[in-house]
Amino acid sequence: MKILEQGPGWSMEMICTGNGNGGAGCASKLLVEECDLFITGHGYMDGSFDHFVTFRCCNCGTETDVNVPHRIRNVLMKAHRERNGVAWSHLKSFPAN
Repeated sequence: MKILEQGPGWSMEMICTGNGNGGAGCASKLLVEECDLFITGHGYMDGSFDHFVTFRCCNCGTETDVNVPHRIRNVLMKAHRERNGVAWSHLKSFPAN
């Protein structure tokens, strides 16, 4: 298979708020692209674990957790699993929008 014409990448305007990470954002309005997003997580005493889609502000360095389409989240989760060798059962995947 060959790519005849590259489709547009995903991007969205977002505000640096620090949501989910202490709230110390600088309020910059940013154009965040799929390649700017990564997975972060928080583990709990009962052994459960939550994952978040996050970006790091290019102005202040604050991380902000964001909601993105399920398709984007699933791509990020798959890359995270492959990079970190995490078992499928540990990470949640979501249905397409």
